[in-house]
Amino acid sequence: MSSDSRITPDPATLEQLPIAEVLQWLQKSDAAGVETIFSEILRRFEPALRNGWRVSGRGEYADFANEVFVRLFSSLHTLREPRAFPGFLHSIVRSVASDAHRRAKRDPDQFEPLTDTVADMRDVMLPIIVRSYLEYLPERDRRVLELEFIEGHSVEEIAADLQMTAGAVRMLKTRAFRKLRSVAERERALLERSKHL
Repeated sequence: MSSDSRITPDPATLEQLPIAEVLQWLQKSDAAGVETIFSEILRRFEPALRNGWRVSGRGEYADFANEVFVRLFSSLHTLREPRAFPGFLHSIVRSVASDAHRRAKRDPDQFEPLTDTVADMRDVMLPIIVRSYLEYLPERDRRVLELEFIEGHSVEEIAADLQMTAGAVRMLKTRAFRKLRSVAERERALLERSKHL
């Protein structure tokens, strides 16, 4: 087998891949490739990591991010569905933040009172998770939801932009929501099962 099969795509190519494909490359890359892929994961999810670090109440951001990635790397084999990765990472960030906050409370001289809450982490993760979930949808369904919920367009504006009727836009939205609901339910079950492995 050619060693080319282990060559990781360049950063610009990785940026264009859905997270599930990025994780597939992680599994077959050499050490240099792993570093490139973790850089891409950090680029996509850094807002969530930074918010988790702020919630933790102490320490250096680099140390916090390093602990997240150590835990991620050691538990990644339990992730059965790669497209469930955003929620998987979110649970690790939340766990590292909670542990760091508990350590800080035991050391009053270095403890910084929380000005943020775990709810703030959800605010940061929500758009990231939404974009990741949209990868499950056909291109036109995905575009309809992006235009409405991310870019803020009305149904009528979307219909004009995509050269469809408003009724067709509503029908695509209904179909997309049904698909995303089934995906969310399946991934919740996968994450629950992974906790008991």
